[in-house]
Amino acid sequence: MKNDQVKFFVIKFLVLNIINLFASAIAIPSSAISASHWAIDYADFAINERLLLETDSRSDVNADAAFLRQEVPFALGRIQDADELYFTHVETGFTDVSVGHPYAGAILWGKENGIISGVGNNQFAPANPVTREQMCAFIYRYCNNFSITLPVVNSMPSFTDASSITSALLPAVTAVCRADIFHGYADGSFKPKQTITKAEACNVLTLLHGIKNNSASQLNMYIKDKD
Repeated sequence: MKNDQVKFFVIKFLVLNIINLFASAIAIPSSAISASHWAIDYADFAINERLLLETDSRSDVNADAAFLRQEVPFALGRIQDADELYFTHVETGFTDVSVGHPYAGAILWGKENGIISGVGNNQFAPANPVTREQMCAFIYRYCNNFSITLPVVNSMPSFTDASSITSALLPAVTAVCRADIFHGYADGSFKPKQTITKAEACNVLTLLHGIKNNSASQLNMYIKDKD
């Protein structure tokens, strides 16, 4: 009788572990962007256009996660149709971006085109989060380098925290906000030092993609095709 009970508990343990393994393999991560999220259409567009590396479905997009420095040149390079992004066995000149780093090609492309630079001591800090004002600067440099004219759609909002925008980055923030790529918050603030999230990044990258390709209605067309 004891042996039968032992066998029963062993089999039960194995079955439960197998079920848990299958469940974890097929379950959508809790961090995945939901279908009701405000940025879902922007995320779908970014996924479709391969603006985010190794992002093939909604389950790969953590809406609230920080957008990282290494992701910036890759996304902008994708918008520019740059082939060098996937050449990972390159020297970037940054001691913290090794040959073979998945973003090495993109980082080198961004560096050579004057879009990104290091943080000092020959380092790039690829996994550091990007702030909202920094994202504006990256977009601004990208547009200037590739002669992409940012339209003037709005006047510069009078953000309640405008004084906290880094003075050197103010022209970039102004240009990107006037182009209707970046927006403030409901309380009237811009939060320049706040980390930009993946959801926000998908938003601004989609809008930039439309400007670069002279198609302000590009997202709307994409959504229509989806329906």
